[in-house]
Amino acid sequence: MGRPRSSVLLVLVGLLTLPRLAAATFHLMSISEIGAGFGGNADVQFVELRLDFAGQSHVADTRLTAFDAAGNATELLITPTDVANGTAGANILYATQAFTTLTTIAPDFLIPAGIITPTGMICWGAPGASAPDPSTWDLEKPNNYVDCVAYGGFTSATRNASGTPTTLPPGTATQTLARTKNTGANGSNDGDFGLAAPNVCNNAGACTDLAGGGDTTCGDADGSGAVTVTDGVQTLRAAAGLTTPCTLATCDINGSGAITVTDGVAVLRGAAGLPLGGTCEPAS
Repeated sequence: MGRPRSSVLLVLVGLLTLPRLAAATFHLMSISEIGAGFGGNADVQFVELRLDFAGQSHVADTRLTAFDAAGNATELLITPTDVANGTAGANILYATQAFTTLTTIAPDFLIPAGIITPTGMICWGAPGASAPDPSTWDLEKPNNYVDCVAYGGFTSATRNASGTPTTLPPGTATQTLARTKNTGANGSNDGDFGLAAPNVCNNAGACTDLAGGGDTTCGDADGSGAVTVTDGVQTLRAAAGLTTPCTLATCDINGSGAITVTDGVAVLRGAAGLPLGGTCEPAS
């Protein structure tokens, strides 16, 4: 007996959509950290992406764009190539020459110092299942991008899925604007980002804290250079889902992949001069 016509149609539709699904390999990604100015040098700038799912490495022809406070868009870079490391949790780094000079970490893609401060927005990505010719789509429309981070109380149009802009700047002389929870597909800029000790990585896994190449101090949530009771409170706030400067690099003490009450207790132990324990110890 022949297969029902409806089943045949479903199979055909599935086969037709497979190439498009396979090509959609840059959408499950988020902007994870932004820095604009460090150590007195305004040209030390970067945008770090995080792969939220494996295989999101086909980034050629995606666009990195900076918006000023009035919503005017300036293209920073059309990504020239894909990247090699498609592991879930890996990073892709766009950064300036001044960043490279300061840190000796090579960015995956070199950009001009075009991140606007203290108010603006950074958007990355492209529309479609696979990145189309950049000349065919409007860089001024935030909803054309995979992710946008609006900061400094940005009041112009932003990407719908990015929610309310954060009031924080795109970093300070000692801290960067870092994602503390959620992804570009859910959440909101105002609750998802905080100022934190820098922990910037390229696609090959080379990382820097922007302070001369040393390791990020585990437990130092606010980037003060020491683990204090305030850091413990910030870690507990992160565990409760509240706004905090914590990142996984500074507050996930036991390496579980999430910031929990256990991590908060460990940071408070560190503030009291006791070992933090787990897989993470303060940098010397």
